[in-house]
Amino acid sequence: MKLSIFLIISAIGSFAFGAMMFFIPGFAAQLLGLDFTQQSGSLLQGMGGLIIGLGTINFFARNFTDYNMLRAVLLTNIITNVLGLSVDLLGIFNGTLLTSKMAPVEITHLFISIGSLIYLLGLKRTQPA
Repeated sequence: MKLSIFLIISAIGSFAFGAMMFFIPGFAAQLLGLDFTQQSGSLLQGMGGLIIGLGTINFFARNFTDYNMLRAVLLTNIITNVLGLSVDLLGIFNGTLLTSKMAPVEITHLFISIGSLIYLLGLKRTQPA
């Protein structure tokens, strides 16, 4: 798969999760198995906005050819998704989050972080994406 296609798929996944969390936080909480309160709704909306922003970066990066720009985007993908996965797994292990509810989120974290790592390792300074 070309890097540009990977970035578009990553952007679509980010837009989907981010929009759900931002625009319909009550539904997002239910889907993720969380109690919905004003506090959890505000947190979900804040996270949703950040995820939409990451999706936007991935979408616009699909046509980048500059090594340093692509490297920055891929490293950002790796860092944010590994951190998100770590927090989610901690929540699953301590019983705060349910594996069955979090599976789609974890699959997305793994897809974006592992995919970004693969493309980062294959990135060449002179090679356009």
